[in-house]
Amino acid sequence: MSSDSTRWGALHLIDVHAHIGSFRGYDLSTETLIDNINRFGIRLALISNIDGAHLPGKTLDLDEKTANQITLETVRKYPDKLRGLAWSRPTDSKGSPANLEPYL
Repeated sequence: MSSDSTRWGALHLIDVHAHIGSFRGYDLSTETLIDNINRFGIRLALISNIDGAHLPGKTLDLDEKTANQITLETVRKYPDKLRGLAWSRPTDSKGSPANLEPYL
């Protein structure tokens, strides 16, 4: 029987919806994400930082700049495995296209 990595890796899958950050009750650590990418042979994962979500008590509720900077730093650490997706907060009074432009 083949391993998960061999079986799924042959498909060159791209995970288009992955998160880093924290969400109460779930392990969304970068280490766990990378372990799963390797385990299942995922070619690439597109990530966003769920800590940019305004979910009091469940996430860190980071502003756009901070959430996206963490994503950028994570992608730079794993350039062969990850690509970043910008996180925006359009209903936040402090949200702004200028906050996102450096990450596009």
